[in-house]
Amino acid sequence: MEERLERSGIDPDSVWGGFEPSERRKIRDLRHALPESVNREVTCARLSCPGIDKLGSDGAVPPGCLDSYFHRVRSILDGRGLRSLVFGHAGQGHLHANVIPGDMEDLVRGEEAMREVAALSVEMGGTISAEHGLGRLKAGFLPLMYSPEELQGMDAIRHVIDPHRLLMPALTMTGTG
Repeated sequence: MEERLERSGIDPDSVWGGFEPSERRKIRDLRHALPESVNREVTCARLSCPGIDKLGSDGAVPPGCLDSYFHRVRSILDGRGLRSLVFGHAGQGHLHANVIPGDMEDLVRGEEAMREVAALSVEMGGTISAEHGLGRLKAGFLPLMYSPEELQGMDAIRHVIDPHRLLMPALTMTGTG
């Protein structure tokens, strides 16, 4: 494993593997602690700026593109001077890029960054959402992945399944009410 990492330009001392049950437990605990930490930081920031909220992406690209995707996501976030945390599932090419805004200007720059990250995911042959679904926050990104005709088809299917729009009534596949 060390040899493969070194051939890939990765310092083996910077990698943590889960080969034993206790190591896998540590990785799982860390995986759950990361978003909890982001949420705690956003909650603290919200005390001084009540209008802010956490912003996050959930995109994925083909695993062979992950290194480039990670560096480009970091560049998008760092280029806007945003406080952020990026982690994910390397084997799946799936990253969670989280922005922790400190004020309303950060929130606006963060929203722009999340749209750019979503567009990057699609540009690299991936998806805007890999495990958490779309919801209100990411539905507006659907036009980055699908044509107007495809989005209309999704709305038509939804009309059959939920004709009275009881499930998320304000949401359409284009992200508008």
